Amino acid sequence: MTTSTTKYFDDLQIGERFVTEARTVTLADVETWVTLLGAPGEMFTDYEYASQKSVFGRPVVPAFMVQAFADALLGQQQTLVESTVALLGSHMRALAPLFVGDTMHVEVEISGKKRSSKPDRGVVTLLYTMSNQDGQAIMSANSTVMMWRRPDLVLTEG
Repeated sequence: MTTSTTKYFDDLQIGERFVTEARTVTLADVETWVTLLGAPGEMFTDYEYASQKSVFGRPVVPAFMVQAFADALLGQQQTLVESTVALLGSHMRALAPLFVGDTMHVEVEISGKKRSSKPDRGVVTLLYTMSNQDGQAIMSANSTVMMWRRPDLVLTEG
């Protein structure tokens, strides 16, 4: 079922932006992430260890966790969830650390779009900027997704 906020390939404009709600990343979040992945977690979960071994002096949130939260925050808006077919690729760049206890939000810009060889789909490039509670950019990412076109437009063109 399509929500009233769903935007399809045809609805999106290059330069259009979406800003998500904010989310505070807790120590429990990071502990769950590290446990789920089976990854060594002292740098991310142990304040004493991080104060001695980390260049940041305190626990940081793993970069891939930041990216995962960014996708989840965008998904909570429901704007692109039902119209996205698949992730085709993504490239992220860490700009600054996100610390345990920080609050992040995401701004997503439509930076490119083109029709697919399939008449019912298009390809969209999204530029993510993840920022902390102070407005400092902590990560950027370029993601390319395949999206459905508006069903009514596909039918009239077919």
